Amino acid sequence: MKQVFIIIVVLLVLLPIGLIVSPKVSAQKLPSFKVVGRDFTSLSILVSPNTTKEQLKALVYSFREARKNNSFRQISIPPTTPKGKKGDYGIIMIFVFSEPEWASEAKLKKSAKVPFNDPFCKEYSKHIKAYYYYAVTPIGAPPNFEEGSIGYAENGQILTPIYEKLF
Repeated sequence: MKQVFIIIVVLLVLLPIGLIVSPKVSAQKLPSFKVVGRDFTSLSILVSPNTTKEQLKALVYSFREARKNNSFRQISIPPTTPKGKKGDYGIIMIFVFSEPEWASEAKLKKSAKVPFNDPFCKEYSKHIKAYYYYAVTPIGAPPNFEEGSIGYAENGQILTPIYEKLF
């Protein structure tokens, strides 16, 4: 009975406040990547077309760890809210692509300007291999929001052929 109580306490107390950490990321699993586009707090990142699903997962989890450890700079992610009140990465949205033509800054900027139901936006979204988002919320608001996935979904609609919510 005591063990059940301890497990319940761990799940109800530690998990919601983030003391149970995400899977450890092996440096061997991380794919090489390059930031190729930027639009305000959004970045497009290019990985090799040979990048595996496991490597994409490792990459998304590495973004989460970098956020927790305040080490985005060490993995060559530029500040998205430089000198902001909530830090240099108060809001960050990362789209991962394996096709240079879809990772371009021009397409990233266009995707932010067109409506969600625009044919371009739907086609653009199909090419997203992985996604990471984090936003600091003001004190007193609901907890900070963080999301990571293989593939991409928006407004409850899955937009890529392969989709897996990681966190």
